[in-house]
Amino acid sequence: MTLITTLEDISSGLETKSWMRLNDPIHDYRLERRGDMTIIHADSEAALKWCYEHLPEELDRHDVRGFGVETKFIEIITDSMDRDKLMSDIDVAEAEEELIKQAWAHE
Repeated sequence: MTLITTLEDISSGLETKSWMRLNDPIHDYRLERRGDMTIIHADSEAALKWCYEHLPEELDRHDVRGFGVETKFIEIITDSMDRDKLMSDIDVAEAEEELIKQAWAHE
């Protein structure tokens, strides 16, 4: 099992024994671009619920948690997801990077 510290640990700059597994999603969704189609992978229960409530039923499905959307509409959809406080894997990676920079700046 690969371990990393939590975001709270990084932001406080403290070494603690609070851990989480890398395969536990801390993001809500991922995007996979396939040309004119983009797959929204709803990795959290909140994202899956959001997709069922907001996306048309007739969308192409990819596995249980994948929703195929025309790429030209993806920005509108992800803006709505952001407004509803859902975070993509890229959002989380950028936040982690910023927290690490802040922690290093304080040392």
